[in-house]
Amino acid sequence: MANTNETGNAFIREVDEEYRREKLGTYWARYGRWLLVGVAALLIAVAGWLQWRRVQADRANERAQQFAQALSQTRGGAEAAKKAQGTLAQLETAPEPGYRALALLERAGAAATAGDSKGAAALYNKAAANTDLAKPFRDLATLKATQIEFDTMAPQAVIDRLKSMALPGNPWFGTAGELTALAQMKAGRPELARPLFEALAKEESVPPSIRGRAQQLAAAMTPVGAPASAAPALPGAPAK
Repeated sequence: MANTNETGNAFIREVDEEYRREKLGTYWARYGRWLLVGVAALLIAVAGWLQWRRVQADRANERAQQFAQALSQTRGGAEAAKKAQGTLAQLETAPEPGYRALALLERAGAAATAGDSKGAAALYNKAAANTDLAKPFRDLATLKATQIEFDTMAPQAVIDRLKSMALPGNPWFGTAGELTALAQMKAGRPELARPLFEALAKEESVPPSIRGRAQQLAAAMTPVGAPASAAPALPGAPAK
């Protein structure tokens, strides 16, 4: 009886395996071609992506070389600097925002060095208004443009433009704070300029040249016998 059951079980397993083979063959005949097509498409897509990455890397390296060459040319005399302007103008349309910002700032700097203040200010203002560029680049461009245009700007326009940077702790506090304090003096408000000069003189992160000037101006503006601590608080600064 046991032998009969084992024979029956073996027969069932053989039929089941045969059925599975037949089913697999049917599935392969029906869907095998599409499976191969899908695998091939996936391999082609991966290969294409890798190729795209390689091309992008090659182009980025090419732009890096172009920028380095342009930097060298801007310091190689008038004729070389003229060639650099063309290269930098091309980099202003680069896909990477960093290269666009650097190209604009370098063109503006070269124009300022060449004595073209109007052209330099226009390029700096163009960079400052370009919201595709990172904020540090735009802040630097704003600061540079203000330095160039300071003498022709209304004092309040200078103050408003640099308001967010002319505060202790801001990376651009040194230059922005000094320009703002000078604008306050130009506007006839020394009582607002003095606390800025004092803050600049105390801020260790500010360049020594600016700290020295600020210290001298703050001392010159402090009434005889009045301690520096008697100065009013910085406009816009948090209360202590």
